[in-house]
Amino acid sequence: MKDTMEISQTFSAGVGIDAYFAAVSEIQKKVLESQRGILGKVAEQMAQTILAGGRIFVFGTGHSHMLAEEGYCRAGGLMSVQPIFYTALMLHESIPLEAKVERTPGLAADLLDRSGIKEGEMLVVPKGVEHKPVAEEEVLLMLFEPKATKHTGEVESELTVRKYDYI
Repeated sequence: MKDTMEISQTFSAGVGIDAYFAAVSEIQKKVLESQRGILGKVAEQMAQTILAGGRIFVFGTGHSHMLAEEGYCRAGGLMSVQPIFYTALMLHESIPLEAKVERTPGLAADLLDRSGIKEGEMLVVPKGVEHKPVAEEEVLLMLFEPKATKHTGEVESELTVRKYDYI
């Protein structure tokens, strides 16, 4: 077993921080390079929504709600961005409760009704790994994702679509 002195000589907090930020920067660079086109289209749609007097709503469950929080009420941010929060869907309340609540039939419709979102406005739901947004019933929306995104992740099932329709 290594003693404390040996461990402190092989690990430096500064080295760990530098490695972390280098890895994050590399991921951001890859995202920007591979997603620039779709990001531009989404930004254009957001601008058109705002120019038409509409609002952009942000929503997330579990860990994804933190991404929704980042989308509104920021210094210098857009006032037309509106959050849809329901504390029972946030992990800090109760993980077992959140897992049950997000599967409540009718919850998505109730949250959308409560939000006041109207036709022509935009709803942003961050994607999370192994997470799912609330949608126990049919939802009509426009989803912007790269064609290579697997809609069932790495899981192959009867729901997996292998050939997409061109829109």
